[in-house]
Amino acid sequence: MQMTHVSTSGGLILHRMQRGSIQIEQNAEFVEDIYLAVKSMPLFQAEFRGNLAVIVPDNAPAHSQMETRMPGYDDCDLLRLGP
Repeated sequence: MQMTHVSTSGGLILHRMQRGSIQIEQNAEFVEDIYLAVKSMPLFQAEFRGNLAVIVPDNAPAHSQMETRMPGYDDCDLLRLGP
């Protein structure tokens, strides 16, 4: 069982529990869901509307093709941690 989650100083944004390993496609879908959840938050709408959303994944194997698997959004940028 694996749990993936995203939280901010405002609290938990999104979480999932899953059996087995997390595959590239599932991870890209989770990252897109993060983006959509953050953009729909009242705090984001009130304070950050029009700003770029930045998602920074670690270097896990499931993150290796995230840029090509996630649909492009003009207001979202994926940054990768260095090795």
